[in-house]
Amino acid sequence: MDQITFLHASNTTTHIIQCAHVMNLNFQDRCNFIRTTEGCLKNLHYFDYLNFIFCDVGATSKNNYFSALFIVFIICLYMFITLGTTADKFFCPALAVISKLFGLSENLSGITLMAFGNGAPDIFTSLFNTEDDTELMYTQLLGGAVYVTGFIIGIIMLIYPFNLPKKNYIRDVIFFIISVTFIHNSMHDEFYALNEGIMTICIYLLYLIVVIVQHLLMKKKIRDLKNSSRRSSNSTESEAMMKLAEEMENFTNIQIRNRRDTTVILNNDIWKVFRRKPDGNPNKDLFIKFIHDINPIKRIDWNESSFLGTIFIIIKAPIVFILSFIIPLVDYGEDLHGWSKLLNMINVITLPQVALLVLGIFKQKIFIYIPLPIIILVISIAIDVAIYKTSRNDRPPKYHVIFAAGSFAGSILVIYSVAKEVVSVMTTVAIISDMSDSMVGLSVLAWGNNIGDTFATIALAKQGYQQMAFAACFGGPMLNILLGIGITFIMKGLKSLSNTAHARGGALGPNCIIFLISILSFTFFALLLTNFRTRKSIGYFCIIMYATFLLYCLLGEFEIMHPYGTDHRET
Repeated sequence: MDQITFLHASNTTTHIIQCAHVMNLNFQDRCNFIRTTEGCLKNLHYFDYLNFIFCDVGATSKNNYFSALFIVFIICLYMFITLGTTADKFFCPALAVISKLFGLSENLSGITLMAFGNGAPDIFTSLFNTEDDTELMYTQLLGGAVYVTGFIIGIIMLIYPFNLPKKNYIRDVIFFIISVTFIHNSMHDEFYALNEGIMTICIYLLYLIVVIVQHLLMKKKIRDLKNSSRRSSNSTESEAMMKLAEEMENFTNIQIRNRRDTTVILNNDIWKVFRRKPDGNPNKDLFIKFIHDINPIKRIDWNESSFLGTIFIIIKAPIVFILSFIIPLVDYGEDLHGWSKLLNMINVITLPQVALLVLGIFKQKIFIYIPLPIIILVISIAIDVAIYKTSRNDRPPKYHVIFAAGSFAGSILVIYSVAKEVVSVMTTVAIISDMSDSMVGLSVLAWGNNIGDTFATIALAKQGYQQMAFAACFGGPMLNILLGIGITFIMKGLKSLSNTAHARGGALGPNCIIFLISILSFTFFALLLTNFRTRKSIGYFCIIMYATFLLYCLLGEFEIMHPYGTDHRET
């Protein structure tokens, strides 16, 4: 979820190279090196994995060293489970509810809500880190884009076949190719001018405007078809126009689906929960329902699972239990849409505090003396009092949809935070593997910085929102590439007397460009032949092309072959 961390890419790889010397030392000397070398101290988010591997556990022998690596591997697996659980149980249902509330199509929601939700935290961070060197951001960004358009799109096609809105897809491919070509040409002379930075952002704004206008025009056309159908005296013509309008609505209106079996939930089934008659005491069985809702193992999931499925449910139970106290659940496929009066009141208190902690402002004070968490806590308690007075335990309040925003934001915070920790683990792997800086940029950082999007996108596709997931694979990378590079170089250009910024693209940048355009072109022509219906064969080939890209880069990494665009100049 945090692809824009490329702003720290070059500094990160510098620290990796500096710290990688630890592998040349004896086991007894590694701990002291890790604790005294600045590059090693930078590889830290919440937990210091290098210190754990080389000092706490693996300091004395090779067996202990490999034991420490195994423990870190298990921790990393648990983080992956956390990402998947958060995306599947909280993020996707909330995103669908918000999209339906604002009348967004799956395509528009994927390009806007999902892309902004995933990229916004790091974009804001980028505004305060414009002094970082940008030598490798090009490779990292394009490596991430190749990963998303090759591997993730391939996985989406393997899950369920679906029809793509052809005009939307053609638009996205054209804008994507124009974007990367413009940035590549702008960086060709190793300088990025201020006006080029402004143009970069303008391309993204133009893309966003075209997407929104196209959506509005489609809605207007549907209304016109329905009106013409009602006025038509020819029944055959009227039925044809109405059928065309309904087909177009499949691409302009999102259909809420059950998270477990992807069946469509009708509007009447959604709203009938609000028509339930009150049953006496509004707080009846308040604690009984609370205990039921915090139980991480649901009977329906347990009964429908295989043996391995039940083991997985047990493994992820602690994660679900903890997340239920942080993120409010809003899911139209659940009983009462996931409403739990007491639990949601707890969420109102815990979620803002967790947000302050994740955003690094937990210790901030207002008016010099008053801690920010205390102010937020007082506001949360006031909101809880209002919720207690105005809601019932046996049916959700009409304002329950507001909790969807909290669920969306809370999911992003958790995914963002865990993904950062995954990047820390993968950076540790890069140090141990002694990778070059370019290879780190297009593999470790590209994977780590897209890991949150990977789980969120695959979860969307599995729940039946393939069009949204597919659109996010274009909207996300374009947001990161255009806004990320644009903001960075505008800020750098404003501080330069010549209004330009040094922008070296990295050794493997041209390889990324070639493979990215190749994957986009192949996918386009393959879908053109299938009338824009996805097939598993296309998905397999996309994954094979991404694997070929990695193999090509690895062969260049080990100097077995000479990669196109390899930079032999001294830096």
